[in-house]
Amino acid sequence: MFWTDYKVSHLPPLMTQKWDDIHTPTQLIRSMFILLSILGSAILIFSAITIYLVSKTYILDRAEAEAISMSRSFTNNHYELLLANENAQIDISNISEDKLDTSFHQTLDPFHMIKVKVFTPDRTIAYSTDKTVIGTMNIGNESLEKALTGIHVSKMYNKESEMDLAFEKHFDIDVVATYTAIYNQSGQIAGAIEIYQDVTRFRDDINFAVLTGTLIVLTNLLIIFFIAYRLMKLPLSALKIAHNKLQKMATKDGLTQINNRSQALSFFEKEIERLNQFGGKLSILLMDLDKFKSVNDTYGHPAGDEVIKQTAKAIRASLRQGDCVGRYGGEEFIVILPNADEKQAFDVAERIRNAIENLKIVYDENTIPVSISAGITEVFPTAEEEEPDSFIKQADIALYEAKARGRNCAIRSSLLE
Repeated sequence: MFWTDYKVSHLPPLMTQKWDDIHTPTQLIRSMFILLSILGSAILIFSAITIYLVSKTYILDRAEAEAISMSRSFTNNHYELLLANENAQIDISNISEDKLDTSFHQTLDPFHMIKVKVFTPDRTIAYSTDKTVIGTMNIGNESLEKALTGIHVSKMYNKESEMDLAFEKHFDIDVVATYTAIYNQSGQIAGAIEIYQDVTRFRDDINFAVLTGTLIVLTNLLIIFFIAYRLMKLPLSALKIAHNKLQKMATKDGLTQINNRSQALSFFEKEIERLNQFGGKLSILLMDLDKFKSVNDTYGHPAGDEVIKQTAKAIRASLRQGDCVGRYGGEEFIVILPNADEKQAFDVAERIRNAIENLKIVYDENTIPVSISAGITEVFPTAEEEEPDSFIKQADIALYEAKARGRNCAIRSSLLE
């Protein structure tokens, strides 16, 4: 079977994922961006709500102040309409409703007052722009109860419809209902007045304030985030470089820049896990340079290092993306071949062996002959989790046999059984 007869493209996700530590600077930046986005969104929402509540409170306070002012102005100017004498309570039984309507309209209409009620201390409605409720009692009204004790109360409502002083009906309006006490000339509470003020005209102002305030906050947040990003970019870039260097030191062999023993074995363990979970094929090669000690003795250790580097490069060039090669020991290499049976692995071993045999390694004007031996074993799914060492031992026995048969060859462990 040819080398191109098997592919890596159909491997399960476990095989194709990158075995990196998830806590990388890139993920740190991503996490911080998500956190800042959530924080920014929360700030925007909080700001919009705050601006709305502040604007609403301002309008409520303004409407209450106007209502209280109008109430006091009206009662001060019309004692003859409301009070029989300076110590008396409200008594309008001898006053015509038309006269009261005219007086209320003249005083209150310019200030968008749309409804008025005058209460006696016993909670009876002595006057109202709504004639149907005059003479009735308003019991259980907390706002009225507070007003009769001298406490001003204002609340904002949205009304589906409401009649104004000119008896014109308005729809979907915002009103502020203000209850305030009426005092006689002796300073005693002689009753209370309820005034409805139309504040719908402020609705667009509130929306504009919320929109403008939110845009200002958003702009400031974007500026802050941009400055923070620029300030963080350099140290995070340095952190990323340092992280990559540390990761490389932890996973790569310093001489050959291929996987070190620990990383190769970690890859092998995960491939065994994948095999047991999903099935498929898996093989390993254990390869060892022939007579490497004589290379060091004859040409020196720097020459030996160059041989190891060139060998690692040749092995890596002979593999697919998704295969793994690691430096297992001094001059020993391990190759993990996912989705390859023992016969396919033998073809790979021969491909590598031929590539290394044909290497022209020149060091200090000396051409160094190189060959390699390989032991091959196929890993099969097992019901019980088997340690990688047991499979590596099988490959090592086959490698030992290759050495015994004259070196520069590849031996399959299944043929030794």
